[in-house]
Amino acid sequence: MPTGKFSELLDAIPVGRRRKIANRVRAKLASMPLDQLRRARQMTQVKLTESLGVNQGEVSKIEHCPRR
Repeated sequence: MPTGKFSELLDAIPVGRRRKIANRVRAKLASMPLDQLRRARQMTQVKLTESLGVNQGEVSKIEHCPRR
């Protein structure tokens, strides 16, 4: 079975289809709870607080509030 570069495979996907895929990914990430998103990015609460400019207690409160 011949192999190729992943970038070549992506380039073969029509632009409209790539746009739909990107929109679905953005929607999924936006709906993901903060703790799951943070873990998926392999970040600690402390590292996230540095990025957001808030204290660790605030991140903890957000992560532990009841989900709707």
